[in-house]
Amino acid sequence: MSIRVFSVFLALILFSSSFLQVARCQSDPETDVVEGTGEAGDLGIVNDDVQDFGSDSFSPAPGIETVCVFPKNPSKVVAAGEESELLVGLKNDGDSSLNIIAIQASVHLPFDHRYLVQNLSVQIIPKRESFKYLGSVIQGSGDIDDDVTHRIGVAWMKWRLASGVLCDKKIPPRLKGKFYRVVVRPTLLYGAECWPVKNAHVQKLHVAEMRMLRWMCGHTRSNKIRNEVIREKVGVASVVDKLREARLRWFGYVKRRGADALAFNNATVPPSAQATFPYIFAVSKFMQPGSFDLVGIIVYEIDQNPFQSTFYNGTIEVTEPGGLLSVESVFLFCLGIALLTLLGFWIRGQIQNLSKKTKRAPKAKVEVGTATTDASTDEWLEGTAYSQSLSNKSKKKK
Repeated sequence: MSIRVFSVFLALILFSSSFLQVARCQSDPETDVVEGTGEAGDLGIVNDDVQDFGSDSFSPAPGIETVCVFPKNPSKVVAAGEESELLVGLKNDGDSSLNIIAIQASVHLPFDHRYLVQNLSVQIIPKRESFKYLGSVIQGSGDIDDDVTHRIGVAWMKWRLASGVLCDKKIPPRLKGKFYRVVVRPTLLYGAECWPVKNAHVQKLHVAEMRMLRWMCGHTRSNKIRNEVIREKVGVASVVDKLREARLRWFGYVKRRGADALAFNNATVPPSAQATFPYIFAVSKFMQPGSFDLVGIIVYEIDQNPFQSTFYNGTIEVTEPGGLLSVESVFLFCLGIALLTLLGFWIRGQIQNLSKKTKRAPKAKVEVGTATTDASTDEWLEGTAYSQSLSNKSKKKK
């Protein structure tokens, strides 16, 4: 019986494994291999909310060089269905500035780029009102309100991290002041050399610093101690003086720089400069593992004329998604559970057969008409009429 059950279950496993292989080989319409029409520069935009650049391919501008790398994945291993980051670099050796519009890539067969496997998403390079660059908040209007607020918040974060030292009453105030000048103040005035400051910005910095210094000394404004006394106690100069000193030092650098110095704008690359832009993409989760070629296009405009340049990253290796609940892992888990269950049934059957054989062992035979009996027979006849008659005969003989 167990052999029949095992054979039926094995047949079901083989049938399900073949069905799983067929299901894995199926793909959505996006992953079908399509032969190109010769227009290698077609962007292949799919989404409706993305700006359409037209079906015509643009020519590359002279003096523009492109390169792309995987910053977090040097081995170029891309998991199907998971996002990957590609860093696209552009060098402008031309005479005019260029504005980056969009970046798009596609996956092709490695032996012939005319055969398209999948069009990846188009990433528009937006022009924002403000963005963070090297720790500073750059606003398109030229104001520094967001940057000053950000600097004050970061300085308070540093102060809280060092509050165990700055608020310790056993440490001298002068030593606290030195620690503040080394740790907190550089964070507060980071990037202040090129700030077009106003009186409101200076007042915000002054208020934030005095609150820190008062708490370092164990005082508040209710104690009515003048700011000059607090600064003299910890040995810290005014933030206004330090801000003026940093701006004058930077003014010397600006005065000595050349007239052709670079000036970057959001998504703009000036002449004789280079910039990098991140591109996030994800291949289809139904794509079969293997080697494919990644070909990308970066679209830009110079003097309101559109151009495009092609970047090629070589062969990428597409692997299966590494999720814990993938189809393969679930199938292997169920297969292991089924094999363990069959092994348990087989062991149970063997134990039952062994117990049946031990119960069928032959009993001791009693010879009729002889005077010789074994011990098991005496115990069985004890208390019967035959045993009582034997005992009476033995008493009469005595």
